[in-house]
Amino acid sequence: MGERDYYRKDYLKEKGMFTPGFDNAIVSLVIFNLIVFTILFGLHLIYLVVYDTAAVADPVFESDIEAALNLPADPSGFIYRPWTLLSYMVSHFSFWRLLSNMLWLWGFGYILQTVAGSNRVIPAFIYSGLSAAVFFLCSWYLFDRNLAPQMSGAAAAIVGMSVAATAISPDYRIFPMLGNGIPLWILTAVFLVLDLGTVSISLNLLVAHLAAGVSGYLFAFLIKKGNDPGAWMYRLAAKLADLFNPEKKYAGRERQTLYYKTGKQPYTKKPNLTQQKLDEILDKINQRGYDTLTEEEKAFLKKASEQL
Repeated sequence: MGERDYYRKDYLKEKGMFTPGFDNAIVSLVIFNLIVFTILFGLHLIYLVVYDTAAVADPVFESDIEAALNLPADPSGFIYRPWTLLSYMVSHFSFWRLLSNMLWLWGFGYILQTVAGSNRVIPAFIYSGLSAAVFFLCSWYLFDRNLAPQMSGAAAAIVGMSVAATAISPDYRIFPMLGNGIPLWILTAVFLVLDLGTVSISLNLLVAHLAAGVSGYLFAFLIKKGNDPGAWMYRLAAKLADLFNPEKKYAGRERQTLYYKTGKQPYTKKPNLTQQKLDEILDKINQRGYDTLTEEEKAFLKKASEQL
């Protein structure tokens, strides 16, 4: 077992592989999509009860709910529903489409989380989805036929995530039990062929998904250059979370008061903090990715994986 494998097994066992939160962004993202779908499914059932038959309920549901969440192709319609720039990414109205998207999202999201860190998953998803939305709207003025009236679902954002994960770590291999494993780029190529083949009948959808792929590549390029285009999202989320946590507001003041009351030194160097150092390295990998480790940290993690 390599140090990278040791990290995934040990860290996820400690934190909980299926625990939502900042430490496991992909789980949070999937759960959020499932919650939205459950709410939409419940609303659809209410429409069926109220209007008695699907022939009447479905058109009304489409005009009331789907139109309010899906991204319209006509920019003039978007002006009255600007929130659809984000809402369309998590709007699924078919169980099978949801299942397909969530499987791909889980697969590529897990890989991206492994090679780049948990904090890069949701920003990659949002940036890719926004890029697709912008080009989807612009396509209204570029083409005059074969246009989809609206866009919904996470597929475009997943395209960006798949390209980002592959661009960050092109040598990453899946299913290592099969010889030397299957290169990630093969899985990405299969997914892109299936996805682009499906949306190619609508020029605006095709352009949107291609734009998402380019966005994913640019996201990976910035990450490899040492920049983090999504850092502000997590800082903002942390600040918003602190607003609803009164204890955080006075945490710094309490720590300072306790220090003066105890009369002890604020820091005492302790030898042999092997477990603490290991935990710090694992947290760094989860937040920023394995490739951000120094050579010393990689050597330490390798030694720990061999011993443990």
